[in-house]
Amino acid sequence: PPPTRPPPPTRPPTATPTPEPPGGTIALVPHKLKFPPTGAGAGSATRTLTILNRGRTALAGIVEDSLTAPFTMSAGAGPFSIPPRGSHPVTVVFAPAAPGNFTATIKVESTDPSHGSETAVVAGKGLPGKLKVRKSLKFPKTAAGCTSTASVGIWNRGKGRLNRHVGQHSGPD
Repeated sequence: PPPTRPPPPTRPPTATPTPEPPGGTIALVPHKLKFPPTGAGAGSATRTLTILNRGRTALAGIVEDSLTAPFTMSAGAGPFSIPPRGSHPVTVVFAPAAPGNFTATIKVESTDPSHGSETAVVAGKGLPGKLKVRKSLKFPKTAAGCTSTASVGIWNRGKGRLNRHVGQHSGPD
């Protein structure tokens, strides 16, 4: 009888890494954009929200540009694609036209299978102007029947704009 050959050696199985689900892992930094107190009608402040992909696969999504005054997005709104361990900045501007406290929400939709929708709060305070008027006027000695003038000192000691009209006043005839 012919000799029998031994079977060929078998290879040990290779380990297959468990794949990360597609979609990336989203994080918003910070979760709340706090603006410094800003003069109403007189200035603006800018802050950046950063969308991070902490995953090992790409993250795609959209930043909804639904902010209303006094907040606006100056950059980063709309669709985005972030590579693994990458980031996407969203720039927000706060420009209050009136004094008061303001808040709004930024909504971010993404392909993160665990957190498909995330939100960040934006908050700011608009400061008023502060009227300061000289307390007294000094007129020079004036003869009866004559006129004299004096200037009134008016200042804005606040951070916001003052919007008033100053008229002319005359004394009794």
